[in-house]
Amino acid sequence: MQSAATEGAFRRIMRNAGYLLGGKAAGTVLHFAALAVASRALGPEQFGVVVLIHAFAQTAGGLAAFQTWQSLIRFGTRHLIDGRTASLQRLIAFGAWLDLGTGLLAMMAAMAILALFGDRTGVPGDFVGTAILYCLVIPTMASSTASGLLRLLDRFGLLALQSGVNGGIRLLGVGLAAATDAPLAAYIAAWFASDLLADLLVWALAIRETRRRGLLLGFSGNPRGVRAENPRLWRFAMTTNAATGVATLLGPALTLFVGALLGPAAAGLFRIALTLIEAAAKPGELLTRAFFPEITHLREQGRMGHFWSVTARVALLSLGFAALVVLALEFAGRPLLTAAFGPGYEGAQPVLVIMAYGLIAALPLFFLEAALVALDRAEAALTARGLGAISTLGALAALGPSFGLLAAGHAYVAGMTVVAGAALAFLWFGRGRIQSIVPR
Repeated sequence: MQSAATEGAFRRIMRNAGYLLGGKAAGTVLHFAALAVASRALGPEQFGVVVLIHAFAQTAGGLAAFQTWQSLIRFGTRHLIDGRTASLQRLIAFGAWLDLGTGLLAMMAAMAILALFGDRTGVPGDFVGTAILYCLVIPTMASSTASGLLRLLDRFGLLALQSGVNGGIRLLGVGLAAATDAPLAAYIAAWFASDLLADLLVWALAIRETRRRGLLLGFSGNPRGVRAENPRLWRFAMTTNAATGVATLLGPALTLFVGALLGPAAAGLFRIALTLIEAAAKPGELLTRAFFPEITHLREQGRMGHFWSVTARVALLSLGFAALVVLALEFAGRPLLTAAFGPGYEGAQPVLVIMAYGLIAALPLFFLEAALVALDRAEAALTARGLGAISTLGALAALGPSFGLLAAGHAYVAGMTVVAGAALAFLWFGRGRIQSIVPR
């Protein structure tokens, strides 16, 4: 019976991940096409300006934004199971207000930093004003509650639309800019519009689905009483946000660091390599979004045998996939870069191959970290991420002056290895404490 139940949970995870992977695959193709068109039309220097401005906005938004979807699933699952609609509504309101407030604060802080420090942020001085305007997109990046609602309600198919819309709008904008020989500002506008409209789409779909389920009846938008109904909510939200924020910000922060250390051209090459690595890791990230709600259900039901079986099975699956990706990039990295971005971007190939080995740690990490969060060990996940980030940035600072762009690849591998090892250690040595907090 346990084997059958584990198999059922595994199949649901794979089904929902399939929806997300389908949408992301379409979005990735469109995104790469947009990158290829923009990189060829602009050249490394101007293309580097685009990615630096986008990276700055991502970094600012990620620093302030709460990952409220995790709180919504962790606490909302029990409300949904027990039919406590009013409690779920207060939890939704809490997440939505938190998203909006932190998004606005992040936007104002980012604008102020650019105005005060200018090109010391890594953005070239001539484009600081453009970067300030680009920060207007930051509040809409906080669509975490909306995406959490779609996951909680098992509507992963709707959530998958976001990637395709984002990539499609970006490719359309970049294509028009290239066809009309438009200035650099047009390419920046294409990035801006694609992010803005795709994020607003998620909110529209979440509101529609919540209304269809009758969960908006009597909804006041007032979160009063949410803390009493969800003990440890604020602590959970703060900790998971910090852990996820470190993970989300590492890529943009590394891009900015490479740009400040080695210049915009190196930042553009690194961003291309990182984009390919992130695309290779995306199946693991998407699988986690389906994995976390499922194991949260198992945890709430006290079915820990199923919990550990599903976690181990998915983590081992990710290891096999990581090995295949490493082999593929080892032998096909250079042709892929040349075909997609042109011969001028072959300089990204050595760092791409080095970073590929980091996937052996990065892919299983998704599921180890999700298991820690589902078991109320968010503090351990934060500690692991912090150790990894310190290792990554420290290695880049130490190796960058001597090894140039290759240092970024080695730093990425070192950081991923540290954080995955720490997460596994926390799970293994915390088994006794975990068992004592599982609901019966």
